[in-house]
Amino acid sequence: MQAVGMSPVHLLDELCKRWLPGVIADYRMQTGRGSAGAVTVHEDMMPPKDPEHPDVPYVWAYLDGGTDNEDQAQTTVGIIVGTYSEEMDGWREAKNIAFRIRQRLLESRQIGPYPLLLPLTYKALDQLSTESRTYPMHYMQLTTSWRMALVVPVE
Repeated sequence: MQAVGMSPVHLLDELCKRWLPGVIADYRMQTGRGSAGAVTVHEDMMPPKDPEHPDVPYVWAYLDGGTDNEDQAQTTVGIIVGTYSEEMDGWREAKNIAFRIRQRLLESRQIGPYPLLLPLTYKALDQLSTESRTYPMHYMQLTTSWRMALVVPVE
């Protein structure tokens, strides 16, 4: 099924099928299967988990919500970067990918017909506390907001 017009689903299609693959194309890194591999992009849903062979590295973009009011409509897209590394500085990989995505978003400020709204926020998800560290998995999250077409009432 194809997304229609200026919708959040169309934004996610533009982001995941056209924009993100170009931003991360040159990254190759350790996978959860022990070999080097390309970063994959997942749109809205992650594949089923295989605890023996984590599906990393990845960039997962998902619709997180939205707001409509009298003069503006916007949607929020979350982006999570997941990497795997047993090296002590392996945390850098997730951060480097996330910061490249951040940089490119701030440079372009637009995906297709959708303007990026600021602020763009980011946070590490693997350092919340000593007990919840996810080593050898490493995660970084970006939260983005986008202007959407305003739906006007039919009179």
